[in-house]
Amino acid sequence: MNTLQIFNFEQNEVRTILVNDEPYFVGKNVASVLGYSNTQKAILTHVDAEDKGDAPIQGDLGGKQKMTIIKDTQNRTQVRFRKPMAALKL
Repeated sequence: MNTLQIFNFEQNEVRTILVNDEPYFVGKNVASVLGYSNTQKAILTHVDAEDKGDAPIQGDLGGKQKMTIIKDTQNRTQVRFRKPMAALKL
């Protein structure tokens, strides 16, 4: 199971994990920070398949949850969403 690290971006929590020593962001958190109300649709529409995946992450109540994660390519996750906002530099 993957261990989460939490970063704060503009007063919003963004969870990250390391997969094979590469940082990934929890997609739902990134989409929320960028202002998408339907985070699942935003990830499906705006993130290329090779830049996302699923990872088992321990949930708040202790159980495992499968979450969509987004690869952090050169700290430019925002570009994946094509949303005009400051790049998510964590």
